[in-house]
Amino acid sequence: MFEIIAYYCYAVVKRCFAPFTRLKLNSVLALQNNMKNPDRKTVSNLKALPNIGQAIEKDLQIIGIDHPQQLIGKNPFNLYEALCKITAKKHDPCVIDVFMSAVYFMEGGEPKAWWEFTTERKKIVKNE
Repeated sequence: MFEIIAYYCYAVVKRCFAPFTRLKLNSVLALQNNMKNPDRKTVSNLKALPNIGQAIEKDLQIIGIDHPQQLIGKNPFNLYEALCKITAKKHDPCVIDVFMSAVYFMEGGEPKAWWEFTTERKKIVKNE
């Protein structure tokens, strides 16, 4: 009897949540296919870069980054530490991922979603 109830619950949950799983996956794929990809040599607006919106643009400006070219050669962890110091608060570590994605892109990498840098950030932090 228990096995029947357990299977029924599993089937209901799977049927109810499967559309949301597909929707999330489709949203991620759509986002990646529509990722901003400006010309690195001519881009002059931070918000034109992949993963950079109004909030991150403001964060970058707070730490003295006003132009995308200024990201080249920067250490995303140092940018994050400067942001935390200047604002006197600890920001979400995912901001590091966004900084990593912006620096990576400006240094010639393909546009990637910021969360694709999360694993790399965690490895670096673990090894420090």
